[in-house]
Amino acid sequence: RDTQFVFQVRMALHYERGFVCRPNRRGEDGSDEDQRVLALTFRDRMEWAVGHNTSVERPVLEAGKVTRLKTTQLPCFEVPRVEPRPVPDVTTGMADLAKLDAKGLANALSPLVEAYGKWIDGQRYVQLGRDSLEKTRADLMNKAERAKARIQAGLDLLASNPQILRAFQLANQAMHVAALQADKSREDPRYTGGALPEWRPFQLAFLLMNLPSLSDAAHEDRKLAELIYFPTGGG
Repeated sequence: RDTQFVFQVRMALHYERGFVCRPNRRGEDGSDEDQRVLALTFRDRMEWAVGHNTSVERPVLEAGKVTRLKTTQLPCFEVPRVEPRPVPDVTTGMADLAKLDAKGLANALSPLVEAYGKWIDGQRYVQLGRDSLEKTRADLMNKAERAKARIQAGLDLLASNPQILRAFQLANQAMHVAALQADKSREDPRYTGGALPEWRPFQLAFLLMNLPSLSDAAHEDRKLAELIYFPTGGG
């Protein structure tokens, strides 16, 4: 009976004039928030083919067009490394943060809030062209504004509560020591040539935004289960 079936057949199509792509708008106005966010994030990505019980290798643009499409049973795609976007004037070194007092931390970390606010303002006016995408963007920006306010609340708490300030200093010192210790067992050490452990901007933001709820068992943010939308390397 196996002669009635064909397994793992590969099919390739060639068209010198180039295949016509189409936008993928699936989920952009649906009830699933994840799908709406994905539709917004990848709104500029196009698709040239869709597999049914198989997959399609990633098309390659040559001279502005795709001339070859090929199916595959074992799709493979290498996800590029995401590098954190540098935020000017923000202190990210763990050892440095462990030594700063309340005023020093305000100077070292307040640019993080300012940069986040500028990024939010920039995203609000990106041309999207469709109401469904703009509605999703508005929802995300409202959540981002809420996250920004929570980050600022964490900074304010460091300035007003000596106990929380001391806990923050000790946490940075502990993370610094732990990172150096872990680095000793790596085949390719990270901290060489004077390099020292430091936070990525979104990690610092996440730490700050949760300080109020960590210090107050009755804080309203303990009931939240939200993501923080923060710019990385490219968005």
